[in-house]
Amino acid sequence: MRRARVRIPLLTVAVRLLPAAVVTCLTVAGALATVARAQPAADASIVGGHSVVETPAAIEEIQVSGERPGPGLWKVRRGENTVYVLGTTSPLPRKMKFRSRELERVLSEAGLFIPTRPSVDVKAGPFRLIGLYRDWRKLRLNPGGVGLDAVLPPELYARFREARLRYAPRNRKLEELRPLIAAGDLYRAAIESVGLDIDSDVSDEVRRLARRAKVPVWEAEQRIDDPRALLAEIGRVSPSAEQACLATTLTRIERDLRSMRDHALAWAVGDIEALRSQTADEQFDACLGAIMSGPRMAEIAREFDRLWLGAVREALVKHRVSLAVAPMQRLLRPDGVLAQFAAEGYVVEAPAD
Repeated sequence: MRRARVRIPLLTVAVRLLPAAVVTCLTVAGALATVARAQPAADASIVGGHSVVETPAAIEEIQVSGERPGPGLWKVRRGENTVYVLGTTSPLPRKMKFRSRELERVLSEAGLFIPTRPSVDVKAGPFRLIGLYRDWRKLRLNPGGVGLDAVLPPELYARFREARLRYAPRNRKLEELRPLIAAGDLYRAAIESVGLDIDSDVSDEVRRLARRAKVPVWEAEQRIDDPRALLAEIGRVSPSAEQACLATTLTRIERDLRSMRDHALAWAVGDIEALRSQTADEQFDACLGAIMSGPRMAEIAREFDRLWLGAVREALVKHRVSLAVAPMQRLLRPDGVLAQFAAEGYVVEAPAD
């Protein structure tokens, strides 16, 4: 029987297998903020010139509509050649449409577009795909079919239940999920409550713009010959690592919905200074660390970095102008890709504030 060839983005492999958990990891950005209900009175915050009023009882839904430019572009230079880098983030305001005149100008001159990730080639026949889906369905649940009340420490379960009743009161199935999966599903429900959209993907829109401008797109892929083994590896994540992911996710929900909303707004209006100050990554480290704790997933992540960094270096040799996209988290971390390029002797310029 002819084998089906499934092509999906690299980190989306994990998204397909652990959809909410990986999305949780990749969307962490923003400094810790004090939860609004701990404040005695309503508080007003201003980001990028926008004022948003918050009450102790609830955080107002973000209101951003129409076209927004996003942040300016970083520049990585080598001699006369430049790679412009757009930092992306998630979640973003639900009704926002991304449009950057600067990015369109760069694409009009670019000889190459480097997307945020290569692709993974998973080869499997249709029957094998059905088996993988069944494995995934089983993997989502706690061993033995027990509820979270039976696998979590009482204090952690009480926090989870309070958040579930607030943000997903009708979704009782969350109680049956493994902590790693429940963390992501609950996170999605919480951020949607403040008008954010976890599925917003600016990088896909930029890829469409590049193709419309007839800019060659860098294509690279990794091959996974044994996706079932990869699933099994994720299934062996330790209970302590899963609980750490859930605990940090709950902390994020309890204290940081406001800062996540402000971070999304800062990105939408191109407030670089605010983005620089919002780089907390405790949840990112805990959840991504849990998922990447096995050797196969860790190797996928290392190979992804190697391929993307190599593509930028090669573009700086071959093309006068190129455009690359990377998550803001990878750009702004102290050990992120911009710091790495600077350490290698490339000239790195931040966007104008």
